Amino acid sequence: MIHTPETILARLSHYGPTRHAHLGTGMTEAERRSITPALETLVAQGKVKRVAINRIHHWALADWRRTDDELLQELANRSRKTVDGCLLWTESVRADCGPMGIVHKAFSEPLWRAIWVMKRGPLGINDVVRTTCGNAACIEYKHMTLAVRGNAIKGVKKAPLHAQRIRVAAQAAHGKITMEQAKEIRAAMELARKDRAAMKQAKVLAERFGLKPRCVMRIGQGKGWQEVAPAGMFSGLIQQERKAA
Repeated sequence: MIHTPETILARLSHYGPTRHAHLGTGMTEAERRSITPALETLVAQGKVKRVAINRIHHWALADWRRTDDELLQELANRSRKTVDGCLLWTESVRADCGPMGIVHKAFSEPLWRAIWVMKRGPLGINDVVRTTCGNAACIEYKHMTLAVRGNAIKGVKKAPLHAQRIRVAAQAAHGKITMEQAKEIRAAMELARKDRAAMKQAKVLAERFGLKPRCVMRIGQGKGWQEVAPAGMFSGLIQQERKAA
């Protein structure tokens, strides 16, 4: 049997999406060579397309579409069920928007939103899908809830860098001094500690900048007006070393 565009179309219409290797089942090596030219003709005519099902490439008719139930089952097949009912995504998980995967688009998208849309319908631009179990990798629909973008999430602690940036922004908006002045105070207090004149220097700096001596001491000790450390893979180690010093 030699495959032609017509025989491949008939096979895909009858069996649905089929792997390339399965198109040549029962054929000799010489007969299997007819598959590629026939597929190239169909692709050029826009009659077939390649699709990924369970991360394996298949050939399908150009108008073939997976149902929502088939998509959800595929996502479940690529996840791991836990004893507490979570369905943990085994692939990419981002800290800002959770599990990521290719569902409806040609690129990776947030799975929480994609699953919610398949189950409940469209989402608004300010709607945010979160998990009630607190597991960042969970894609179990029963563990999802809808929130509004910008609303505080109760019980969720901010990341250290995020919290620090909020403090710096608040200081810049309402503080009596700037970050540059805080650096100047910190440098002056560092020299004063070496000369054992920290309290005297704190009073001088307090009068100069309109602060209380206690506030100057806190700045000099690094407890006030902390600088935002650059985000990176070693930023946590750098902060630990600074605290140890």
